[in-house]
Amino acid sequence: MTAPEVTNDREKLPSARAFWLWPIVYLVLRLIAPFIKLPWPVVATIIATVVFLITPMLWLRALTARQWPLWGMVATMVVMTLVWSELAVGQPVGFLGHVDWKHNTGLAKAAVLVLRPVADLALITAGASLGMLVARLIRDPKMLLPVAVAGAVVDFWGVFFGTTNAALKHTPAVVQAASAGIPTLGGGATRQGMAPISYVGVGDWLFLGLFLAVASTFQLQPRRTFWTLTAFVIAAMFLVLFDVVSYLPAIVPMAIAVLWVNRAELRLSRSEAFAVMYAVLMVAAMIGLYVFATNR
Repeated sequence: MTAPEVTNDREKLPSARAFWLWPIVYLVLRLIAPFIKLPWPVVATIIATVVFLITPMLWLRALTARQWPLWGMVATMVVMTLVWSELAVGQPVGFLGHVDWKHNTGLAKAAVLVLRPVADLALITAGASLGMLVARLIRDPKMLLPVAVAGAVVDFWGVFFGTTNAALKHTPAVVQAASAGIPTLGGGATRQGMAPISYVGVGDWLFLGLFLAVASTFQLQPRRTFWTLTAFVIAAMFLVLFDVVSYLPAIVPMAIAVLWVNRAELRLSRSEAFAVMYAVLMVAAMIGLYVFATNR
């Protein structure tokens, strides 16, 4: 295995302005989303889905396009996790719990309007930072194939049969808290009006950060990989929003997009193909052991 070849071609990287521009755009759009009224609900759903998936994806593209020091990625992940935890869960400090929201309805509305978008951006950044840390462990681009396949298998099992499925049925509030919402357009500044139309879990942002970081580091057609990945994620979200499926393991279409775009670069030899097969079988065996143990 060889060390990753880091590109020095700065012209192919997003501009430095994109690094701070897209988070600001995302937050501003989230703030005004409840007040954007469109005549047809279907159109509003389509526009909200496209805008609030492309915008954070562009942020992740700018974030993952550069090689950050290890301490910087760890610090970003820790700080953003603490910000999300405080705003979405009320831990570890819980300063929001001491506010008398019942007698400060205006403040409560402002908090719901402002704090949830900030919490979602923190969650997106924390998940992507962890994905970038995992990407640092990949020393050969061909390792992306078993990682993508294993991630898709685990996500498929989790959403339809495993832990994610159980959480969606029994503790949906926990799943929603650990996800970034796609906001409703034109719902108004009420709790119900600002309720998201759908959610993208932190694990999905982790794998998006991982895939984009690997594509950038090894120059696996980063521009084409980004847009194909974005298109597949948006299409998958439409399947959920328009009731084609109830749940969808988003890592599956992500893996398909990344592997399809880079199929030539990730072509395996016979021995490498067997290694991937063994890795998938090992993951399947671990899932089987987990199911057996929990059923017992």
